[in-house]
Amino acid sequence: MTARRELYIYWKTATPAAALSLVQVAQEALCTAAPGLQARVLRREPGDAMPATLMEIYRHTDGIDPALQARIERALDAATQGHVLGERHVEVFVTSVAAGLTTPGTSPRAGSRPPRTPARGV
Repeated sequence: MTARRELYIYWKTATPAAALSLVQVAQEALCTAAPGLQARVLRREPGDAMPATLMEIYRHTDGIDPALQARIERALDAATQGHVLGERHVEVFVTSVAAGLTTPGTSPRAGSRPPRTPARGV
């Protein structure tokens, strides 16, 4: 199985309402231009903290290749210009199965050992 890359980009802003709106517009344009691309933007709790931390998440059915990553970064750098405090931090993760990991409950060892019972009288 080929590793499918996903992007996680986080950054701070003093203008969260405007920044969220700009990100959503840019993400919609990217998703239209790149069929299979899925994008979200999240705001770190608590919602009233300032500066606000935003997290953009990008995944594609075929994974995010370096060319698509560059396209995403260029588009969002331009869209958020003037709203970013500091810098945008880009993290790349691969799907857990492709990374040799398994999802909970699918481990080869799952169910191979009975659950632990608490010691009595302790």
